[in-house]
Amino acid sequence: MAQHDNITSLRSWIDNESSLQFHIHRQNGNGIVDEKQQYQSKKESLLRSATVAYGIVELVNRARILADEKTVERGTRGYQNQEMMAVGGFLRRDDNDSRAESFDGQKKNIVANSHARNFTQSAKNETDEVGTHATRSHFLDPKMVCRCDNFQVVTSKKQIKSKWNNIRGMKMISPEVSLRLEEPARLLDAFCGEGEYSSENLNLGRYLETSIDPPLQVRNDETVDDPAAGFSQDDTNEFCNEIGVMFCELFSHMNSSENIIQPFSRIVSIDITSGKSSSEPARKKSPQEFTMLIMHFIKNLLDCRLPRHTRPDDAYSSLRECSADLHLILRDPEHFLFDNLDSVMEYTTATELSGTIPLRIREDVLYGREKEVNLIIETFCRVSAGKSEALFIGGYSGSGKTAVVKSVQPRVTAVGGYVISHKFDAISRGRSMSEVISIFNDLCLLIRDRNSAKELFEIVSKLIEVFGGNLSVLASLLPNIQALMPQFKIPSAAKESVDQMNFNSVCFTLQLFMRVVSSGYRPLMIFLDDLQWADGDGKCLDLIYSLLSDTAKGSCIFFVGSYRDNEINQEHAVFTLMAELDLCGVPSTTMRLAGLNECDLNAMLADSIRAFPRTTKSLSRIVYQKTNGNPYFVKAFLKSLVDRHILNYSLRERRWVWDLRRISSEDITTNVLYFLSQRMSALTESAQTALKVLSCFGIKVRKSIVSHLIATSRYPDFQAGLDDANEERLLEKSSLEYRF
Repeated sequence: MAQHDNITSLRSWIDNESSLQFHIHRQNGNGIVDEKQQYQSKKESLLRSATVAYGIVELVNRARILADEKTVERGTRGYQNQEMMAVGGFLRRDDNDSRAESFDGQKKNIVANSHARNFTQSAKNETDEVGTHATRSHFLDPKMVCRCDNFQVVTSKKQIKSKWNNIRGMKMISPEVSLRLEEPARLLDAFCGEGEYSSENLNLGRYLETSIDPPLQVRNDETVDDPAAGFSQDDTNEFCNEIGVMFCELFSHMNSSENIIQPFSRIVSIDITSGKSSSEPARKKSPQEFTMLIMHFIKNLLDCRLPRHTRPDDAYSSLRECSADLHLILRDPEHFLFDNLDSVMEYTTATELSGTIPLRIREDVLYGREKEVNLIIETFCRVSAGKSEALFIGGYSGSGKTAVVKSVQPRVTAVGGYVISHKFDAISRGRSMSEVISIFNDLCLLIRDRNSAKELFEIVSKLIEVFGGNLSVLASLLPNIQALMPQFKIPSAAKESVDQMNFNSVCFTLQLFMRVVSSGYRPLMIFLDDLQWADGDGKCLDLIYSLLSDTAKGSCIFFVGSYRDNEINQEHAVFTLMAELDLCGVPSTTMRLAGLNECDLNAMLADSIRAFPRTTKSLSRIVYQKTNGNPYFVKAFLKSLVDRHILNYSLRERRWVWDLRRISSEDITTNVLYFLSQRMSALTESAQTALKVLSCFGIKVRKSIVSHLIATSRYPDFQAGLDDANEERLLEKSSLEYRF
């Protein structure tokens, strides 16, 4: 450990945490409780405790491996040399020197002799090989290893504004193992600027890298819980239970001697109406309240002590599972750790009002699409080097094509690129060309907003140089071009309407425009969604081809097109465009989005109900079978289950529960249609009216039209209906339009 680190016993560290919380929860000099400070302090304390818990599990895991390595070494020499044993967490010998090392005194030495005699006798009854394996499960005593007196917390001496991330490592006294916790420097710099976290960054979580000393010699630590490696399940269960006992003290800030374990319900039962623990010991320290997930996390550890036939399915089967759950908590504390008692009160209120708890599906997370997102980013990086490319994405409706592309768009904007997009619909046929031209018209406003006055002057100068007297042609095609050059008077003579311009003229005009406004410094991303609805003659895609194939004049365009591949055949204009791009040497990539695999679907489901992924596998398996992993169908199916109380939140158990038998018998088609019809019928009358009217205009409606509709006396509650539909996520509202 570094010289600027403090080393504190775990028990002292817990007492310090408890005292800190007690003082913060006291009223200030004016008699006013700062609730915001209290809440922030609780979050910081929880994150520190979770970091310490993660370090403890990693240390115990490594200690078991090291003990096994030493046993393997001795096993080759036979049982005569196997008197080296573990008592009180020590690698011990049957001699007076090792007895003197016991930190609990003579009482532990008596236990040591008893274990030593039993071990030696059992070793004599086995062959060398069998004896080696037989001793491994007894080599470390879980009760002696997993105790607060056997651990130390390493914190930073450096004075920092926020101390929630000041845990630098952990140490185990016996066997002697140390662990260093480090935040990757690249993440510190990206999130915090100068390598220090602030309280505002707390919700970002911790992305920890561990360095453990001594290092492994025999095998990878992933096999530590493998019975074939010499560790029995009973041995693992005992370690998990003892860790659970220790974590009760760690997270509650109450000493284990205060009878907090028996019965366990004393520390986990919550008074829903008051939001307080139902039993609080009389002491001058503030006991930490258990959050929902931490409560179940500890319970799953303690359940390991139960007989196999009565042990719940959620009980841990390995320390690796425990470590993975803690790592998940640290990565996303806002979602998994900070679900304090306010959540319980919120759930109670929701139940009283509507009888159901809404399912919180995370719309900000893209599950199982890392490979596809990386492919899009790699393609854009090549475009940024100065060459145009195309990317085509096929897949069923609801597979997430739009979401994948939208997840990349902010990155394109962040590096200086422009993004324009359009979604075709069933009424786009016959007007696809004008719809595509309209997004280039929107590009003019984007250029105006994204560039400085100096940059705009340079762009306008180049446009005048390139178009000369034909600038009026560009203005007739893209009226918003005047937003770039209000000081210039565009001649009114010889103006043409878009309908009067032939196709070649439109293509050539936009080619010239692209040569000026797009470059490696300012690449343009064009996203056309649902290409299966585009005009059958393919004119709009021919326009895209003319822009992408204009490679000699410096245009820099990244075209992305998505389509439902089950609704078109090989004669569709999409495939014609692919073939033509290939013939002219423009690189193009095609990928297909299938449904989520079972693992990714399980991650989405677990996030939605704030549970550990290992506990939702049985449910996600059935949902996967019903939906084939289609993200839209998954969400609709789950919401329909919630509406009918087949999947619901239990206030008594403080977690989501479900009926696997009933879910298995559900029909996915019926459920999705039921969900959609119920969702629409549950809307207010004004919202239903607003959606019906807007649907007549297609997939999107400009705000100018909406303003006119609001002003008419025919629809007096039109604005309220729009607000309701937007709140239900049936409409997306932007600065220029409403979009379904």
